[in-house]
Amino acid sequence: MTQDLSWLVPAIVTAAAAWGGVKQGMNGQAEAIERLSSVLDRVGQKVDVHAERIAVMEADRHYIKEKLRNISQGK
Repeated sequence: MTQDLSWLVPAIVTAAAAWGGVKQGMNGQAEAIERLSSVLDRVGQKVDVHAERIAVMEADRHYIKEKLRNISQGK
């Protein structure tokens, strides 16, 4: 009473190939996410630099505005 399990071989091979494809796809997604994270970090750094520059310009603008107000009021 031996059972013929030869039908199982193609199923195992198919499952292994499918797993290989899924694993490859997941690795590709991980790499894409890492690249995207790197780009977002650089964009964040640029935004921080620009925010600092804007803050300085706002302070300068406020100072100039006060100076002009004092001049126009004769102070």
